Formats: sequence, structure tokens, C-alpha cells
Amino acid sequence: YRHKLAGYEITLTGLAEAFKRNADSNSFNTFAENFIKNVRGRSLNTLKKYRTFLSYLNQFNPHITFGQINEPLFQRFAAWLEKEKNLMGTSIRKYFDPWKVVTRQAVKEGYLEKNPFQYADLAVKATRGTRVYLDIEEIKSMRYAPLPEERQELYHVRTWWLFCFYAGFYYNDLRTLRWEDVKQTEHGPVIVGNRFKNENMFISPVHKFQHAIQIL
Repeated sequence: YRHKLAGYEITLTGLAEAFKRNADSNSFNTFAENFIKNVRGRSLNTLKKYRTFLSYLNQFNPHITFGQINEPLFQRFAAWLEKEKNLMGTSIRKYFDPWKVVTRQAVKEGYLEKNPFQYADLAVKATRGTRVYLDIEEIKSMRYAPLPEERQELYHVRTWWLFCFYAGFYYNDLRTLRWEDVKQTEHGPVIVGNRFKNENMFISPVHKFQHAIQIL
């Protein structure tokens, strides 16, 4: 009746698959694994987040049925991430994003009647961990610190790190940097590109640092 009301075709094969899913104690974990294995059109970092979510989910409970997916389960998973993985609120919420995507697909394929996330309260505060920043004097200390003459690779590493500081991006952004990403303006060079981490566009005014211009 549910399939009929939803407009799905009623076949013996479809009914057999539905009964098989109901009898599979590991069905949601398996469904999530297959979905993530075959997902396309996502960035490498998104895929990494999906795989980490699946790993955490299997550690939390490797035998989740579709009938167990509800708000209390979400809250227990969130509490487990906080206690066992030492994650803060913002990071915990991040790992619910893949769960929501997989669940929407499960609804589309008839594994669930409705999306259990629709009105769910995850009971997770959007808190962030305390970040530690280097001050200007610490940056200067690193720039002018004496290095052994025979360790030339340390000079390169320090130069790369300092440029990341000037540009305000990560090492992976530096690795993918190309000359076409460096644009000349009336004030000096700027870098225009996409973050390796999330593919968001950024503009970095490296002309503000004379040393950054020298490194370029």
C-alpha cells in the first residue's frame, strides 16, 4: 500500500527486495557503504568526509536497521562522537551531512517512508575548539631562525610555510598553485583560486607582504 500510494510499480521482485531489506540486520550500514562507494561528482575532501562518517558509524553500531533510524539514535551518535572521538559541536554536525545525504537517497528508493531528519533535533551546539595562533614575533622568529648549512631542504620548507602564512591558505593550496592563479593589480600581485579543502573561491592580497613578493 505504501509503495502504491507513492506511485511505485508493484512487482513480485520489488516486494521480495523489500522483505529482504527488512530481514537484513545490517541493511542501513550496507546501503550507506554501497552509496558512498558509488557516489560521483564530489570533491576528494567530501568523499573523505563520507568515508570517515561510515567508519565512525560502523564503530558506533555496525548493525543499524532502517527501522532504528530516528532522533534518539542521532543523539546517541552525536554523544558518542563527542565522548569517543573528542569532537566539538561543529565537527559533529559535519559528520551528519553524509548521513542526511544517504538517508534522502534511502527515502527515494523506498527504504524509508519519510526522512527522519526532517524534524529531528540533534542536540548539538555549534561550538568550535579553541584555536592557537602564532603572533607576529613568533613568525619573525621562525623566518630569521638560523638553519644548518647542510640542511638546504629546511630552507625550502620554511619558505613554503611562510608563503602559506602570507597568503592565508593551506599547504595543499600551495601545492596546486599555478602562475595563472597570480593576478597583477594596481597594488601588486594577488592570488585568485579555489581552496583545496572545500573548493571555495578565495582572493589573497599577497602584495601586502614584501617577503611574499620576493618568494613569488
